[in-house]
Amino acid sequence: AESLGRTFLGAFPPPRTGAGIAMQQSNYTDILNLIGRGEAGRHGYTTVFDSRRQEAQNPGLTTMTLDEVRQLQQTTIEEQRTGGVPLPSSAIGRYQFLRPTFDRVRREMQLPGNTQFTPDVQDRMAIHLLNNPRGMGQGGGLQEYLQNPTPEARARLIDALASQWAALPMSTGRGRYDGIAGNRSNIPLHELTALIDRL
Repeated sequence: AESLGRTFLGAFPPPRTGAGIAMQQSNYTDILNLIGRGEAGRHGYTTVFDSRRQEAQNPGLTTMTLDEVRQLQQTTIEEQRTGGVPLPSSAIGRYQFLRPTFDRVRREMQLPGNTQFTPDVQDRMAIHLLNNPRGMGQGGGLQEYLQNPTPEARARLIDALASQWAALPMSTGRGRYDGIAGNRSNIPLHELTALIDRL
């Protein structure tokens, strides 16, 4: 799995500061921790939803391949539908990747199906999503913001990230998915703003 990680490290370009200095993966630690805290809570990288759409833990999640994770998402949705859950959720891992997002990021990063869903891989997938919240080439991500860190660009970034992670607030302070299927933003806007300003 580590050799695969080194291979696809170059699948996304590192964002750069206005001074043109590359931002290393370690510089993402604070924002990844913030998202992980809001999205997954205590189970972190092994967070799943069970057949009743209740948050649960799957200790083997980080040893599964991406193909196996994708099948687990499909199975979970089918079980929830069978159980009468009105709005099934395929959210998985520390960053609660929904099935369409999981598929998109995996495709954009060109990750082989036998890549393990390790903590490192989950982090790298989240970093890719931070830089490409609307899809590759669509703009609005962290890399674009760091090249032009104006208040307006920061607001656009925050809104783009809130469209991917329900725990994050929009620039208005409210979560984009508040009240939908039990979702609610739980990260204060001032905390997210201060963290972005430190990057």
